[in-house]
Amino acid sequence: MDGIKRINEGIAVANGLSKEQYPTIKMKGKVFPLENNAALTNKINTALGAIITPANILTNTPASMGAEDFQNLVKGNYKTTCNYINVGIANPAVYVKAKEEGKKAPFFLHANNYQVDLGGIPLGTEIGATALMAIFNN
Repeated sequence: MDGIKRINEGIAVANGLSKEQYPTIKMKGKVFPLENNAALTNKINTALGAIITPANILTNTPASMGAEDFQNLVKGNYKTTCNYINVGIANPAVYVKAKEEGKKAPFFLHANNYQVDLGGIPLGTEIGATALMAIFNN
């Protein structure tokens, strides 16, 4: 929010507005954090280890705004646990190049350069099916 406030104030200063005319920010809604269930996450990640090199199953990554509405599917339903899986869609060579350039990723959601490596779709499908089978196999 501080960054948005600074941008707004910069625009106001650039346009010669008095302090009284600066834009204000009014929060109208709430965003709840996504919290994966630890036991379910461990169960799924163990199963995924059969199809993905365990070193490529990333955990404890920094929070991001990639799926900021997912948790609304289960919020308030205390009988439901959730596990959000972020499946990479970049060509591995493109990803490595981006990391070498100091980027977190080669592109991000809603960007004009966003790409899906079609070769990743079968793996994503297998990841989803494997996760579901792990959940169903109590």
